[in-house]
Amino acid sequence: MLRAPMISALCVALLLLATGPAWAEAPTREQLQAAAKKAGTVNGLCPVKRRLVVPGAGAATYKGEKIGFADSAAVAAFQADPTRYMDRLRLNPPKYWYATKTTSVVAMRRAKASLQCANGGCPLTGKANIARGGTTMYGRQKIGFCCPGCRGKFIKNPEKYMKALRADPLAWAYDRPGPTNAQMRVARTTLGTANGKCPVMGRLVVAKGRSVTYQGQKIGFCCPPCIAKFNKDPEKYMRRMRAEPAAYSYTPPKR
Repeated sequence: MLRAPMISALCVALLLLATGPAWAEAPTREQLQAAAKKAGTVNGLCPVKRRLVVPGAGAATYKGEKIGFADSAAVAAFQADPTRYMDRLRLNPPKYWYATKTTSVVAMRRAKASLQCANGGCPLTGKANIARGGTTMYGRQKIGFCCPGCRGKFIKNPEKYMKALRADPLAWAYDRPGPTNAQMRVARTTLGTANGKCPVMGRLVVAKGRSVTYQGQKIGFCCPPCIAKFNKDPEKYMRRMRAEPAAYSYTPPKR
């Protein structure tokens, strides 16, 4: 009869055979490159399982790019929520050996900060915006481009390209416009909060977002998860509102 310690050891051994050792080293650049080349995909590491892509395990085409996976279950998971897993590839191309046809999100964010526009990637080509590409105002937002030609095409049919930005903001490092002053005032008055814009996400406060009382003030939020973040470090978010009260439609407490 097997004793308890022997049974436990046997279970661990079987688990390791099934899943692989937890301490297995990450694939090397050479392994990632070879896997991508063999599978004919733009990535060498599966964005779902974070293992080397396997030829014949299945692939999915997303916006003209062939994405590889470790197994068929990973393909199904990707197809159920492609944006989630594409975000992994875009945010860390070297880790996944992701040879994107467009620019990395990191480069787009730098471009956005440099040009002070709402997007870091051109809404027509996906390339990083540059100064000589020019910008144009659309609504309350400054939209950047990779070249004057793209700017001209955008001006002719702006809503066509704005739809692409709104549909997948991370792909273009795009920030959606925040609520207007009028919207914030109405939300603040209706909900009886000291602020009209969420101090965590920058969105309009809503009833479903709920609120908390902090130092005698009712602070509103756009969603319950933002309350959890606020409660971990309330002063971090209160400082934001105190620094720019008009931007949050925030009324500081009377002294």
